[in-house]
Amino acid sequence: MNISNWIEKHADFSPEKVAVQFVRDSNSTDVEVWSYAEFEQRINKIASGLKQKFSVGTGDRVAFLGYNNPDLLVLLFACARLGAILVPLNWRLAAAEHGYILQDCGAAVLVCEEDFRENVERNRAVVPDCEFVAHGFLAKG
Repeated sequence: MNISNWIEKHADFSPEKVAVQFVRDSNSTDVEVWSYAEFEQRINKIASGLKQKFSVGTGDRVAFLGYNNPDLLVLLFACARLGAILVPLNWRLAAAEHGYILQDCGAAVLVCEEDFRENVERNRAVVPDCEFVAHGFLAKG
């Protein structure tokens, strides 16, 4: 059993219960709520996309460069479902430091938020085998 099974079990037994509750935009007071069923669907969608589009599987590293947000949770559980390892990168580090970490961990895929695209572009030559994916991939699947 891995951690992705936790959500799957909750989705089976309590699909309507609240799994994640958050405010996406700091300038807003609108609360977004995901049930366990919805959270499970998001995880499945991303896991499927990572596997089909990027052949992510057991032992692969999937890096994430972005701010803390609920999509990071989805990515964490999606990676676990595939047997992959999530490598969250500290967005406060310099591009060269990100490049070192990506190279050292052997990331197969890097999911990044738009704010860090320039930082990512600087590292393409450092990690030529790493697929770079815009954060919107999480929303689209």
